Amino acid sequence: MSGWVACLDADVLISMPDCDLLLQIAKTGLYTVRWSPRILDEVRRNLPEANPKITPALADKRIAAMRAAFPEAEVTEDGGRVFTVAERVHPKDKHVVATALVAHANVIVSRNRKDFAVEDLEAVGLLVQGPDEFLLHQVTQNPVAVCSAVGEIIDRLPKTKPTVEEYLAFLEARFPLFAAALRPHAGSIPRPAWERSGPPVA
Repeated sequence: MSGWVACLDADVLISMPDCDLLLQIAKTGLYTVRWSPRILDEVRRNLPEANPKITPALADKRIAAMRAAFPEAEVTEDGGRVFTVAERVHPKDKHVVATALVAHANVIVSRNRKDFAVEDLEAVGLLVQGPDEFLLHQVTQNPVAVCSAVGEIIDRLPKTKPTVEEYLAFLEARFPLFAAALRPHAGSIPRPAWERSGPPVA
């Protein structure tokens, strides 16, 4: 899957666990991220509903940070293209397919596969995968890069201070396929500072 282009649906960008993993792994260069202004607008509108702690101002800040981290990710959709390919796609998701087609994406990553005409899209070379399946391919492709990305994420959790094992247990609940493929490489995941320091000396 090296060199692939992935169009990320709004639902996987609204979910912090999904978003963290997908974008941190993208930073390693394993795949290229694509989205549209409409997808990001959907993320912005729904973040406060998904997490009451996120105010509209914080949602704007998060979108700005995503754009800054991936300045080449944003493409303008062409709504006319989707109707020639997938008439059976749910109306609310046609713009996602249009974005993927314009971006020459290989895959749409979404937790709502049922809303896409998966077989129709596969016929024109566009896959639709859930984040677990997509992340499974990333760790299979380059476990060293993925382990490094996971270590970066754990480092950004100083409030909860999870160990690598605790974070793997969290992944197993949400991304079982990915976590199962990652676990044999757990020894390569960089330990966070609080795990390296060990218990305090009496």
